Amino acid sequence: MRLPRISGSSPAEKILRFVGVLGVFVLVGYLFWVNHQRSLEAVTDQGIVWDQTKSLSAEQKNALIRFARVMQNTHGITVRVRITRDGILLPTMNSKTLMIALCPSRREARVVFPPLLRHALKPGLEAELEGPLLLPYWENDRWQEGLGQIVLTITEHMEKLGRP
Repeated sequence: MRLPRISGSSPAEKILRFVGVLGVFVLVGYLFWVNHQRSLEAVTDQGIVWDQTKSLSAEQKNALIRFARVMQNTHGITVRVRITRDGILLPTMNSKTLMIALCPSRREARVVFPPLLRHALKPGLEAELEGPLLLPYWENDRWQEGLGQIVLTITEHMEKLGRP
């Protein structure tokens, strides 16, 4: 393979042209990398929130995705949120997955922590998040706010873990 020949009337012009060509290659490489990162994030974000009811707003979905990214980056925990119409059916999960599942039509909720996290957090927190915490939100048909409260409560408990 032959490299392009850089011509110029003086050595300074040749160096300047070489730096210019090199700059173009570096810029194209950087833009390719940025595009690749965005595409990768878009693909991974699709699996975080699955809303079968189509009742979460784009802003609510983005907030859940941001929560999932923080949990992944700071604690190595994968977050999955499932909103279903016909009941909750939990998929097989690995030991690093936090699952939040809601079925608004049946007023069901399931929060499943990874085993290590379950032991580190307050005993009975899963049951608290599934039951008493959501009760006022089910009664007023504001379960989206209840989901936000679940996320907020989990975040508060995770922050407490990091404090001495």
